[in-house]
Amino acid sequence: DMEMAPGGIPLAEGDDDRDGLEMDVLVHPLGPLLDHWPGGLELHTRLHGDVVAHVEVQRPASPTHVPAAVAAWDAVARVLSLVGDDVWAARARMVRDQHPGPELDGGGGRVRARLARLARHHVLPHSVTDVLGRLLDERIDASTHRLDDAALASLLEGHDLGDVRLLVAAHAPLLEPSAAGAGRG
Repeated sequence: DMEMAPGGIPLAEGDDDRDGLEMDVLVHPLGPLLDHWPGGLELHTRLHGDVVAHVEVQRPASPTHVPAAVAAWDAVARVLSLVGDDVWAARARMVRDQHPGPELDGGGGRVRARLARLARHHVLPHSVTDVLGRLLDERIDASTHRLDDAALASLLEGHDLGDVRLLVAAHAPLLEPSAAGAGRG
């Protein structure tokens, strides 16, 4: 008689991985109370090793309104903090706090250059720097362009857990409910 939950902790179950081999699966929540994580967002993930195989999204229904430029610079600061670059994260927050002051271009340009260097050194996935660049250049209108739960899950599935944290941080301005009260999704 083998105990399936030694010490009350359930064992991992098996599931077919991308390559067809059986792999242990861990069901694990991310959020809602996680450093550098959008408030209230919770992901229920199925992990195959460190790869996210499936995501179910839960978000708060209460609308919030943050100016688009502020939300974009918050996302930059979150990403930089997650990769351990606290000095440049603080600079991004300073740029955010100065917005729309005259120093925005100079300080913002230096932070953008730092992001580009991190991307060239493979610290940041291209999709992270791409969405941050489009948010900062206002090529994405964060007040109207939202990722619904299915789009967010699709964006995250297949990435390793570290990249999921970076992707959520970068896309945070697109995840929060709209000020119009759209609620979920």
